[in-house]
Amino acid sequence: MAEIILSRYDYYHSFGMQTHLTTNLNSSEIEKQYGLRMRSRLREMFNLIAFPVETGEKRKGLSAAEGFLSGLNIRPELFGPNGA
Repeated sequence: MAEIILSRYDYYHSFGMQTHLTTNLNSSEIEKQYGLRMRSRLREMFNLIAFPVETGEKRKGLSAAEGFLSGLNIRPELFGPNGA
C-alpha cells in the first residue's frame, strides 16, 4: 500500500493528479503502520472528511466498525498529531 501511495505522491507533484482515499485509521495509526514519511505525504496530498463514530454505518447490515468512517480528500490541517 505504501508503494502505491508514494507513486501517487509522485504523480501528484509531477502532473497534479488527484487521488481519493478512504481509511478507518487515524493519523497516529497511519504513522504506526506506515511511518512518519507516509503520514507526511498524506497530509500534503489530501483533505480530511471525518465522521463522528456515533454517526454509524448507513449501509444496511454493516456496523460502524465495518464502514469507512474517515479519509476522503484528507485536509492537511485536520490530519494533525492527535489523529483524525
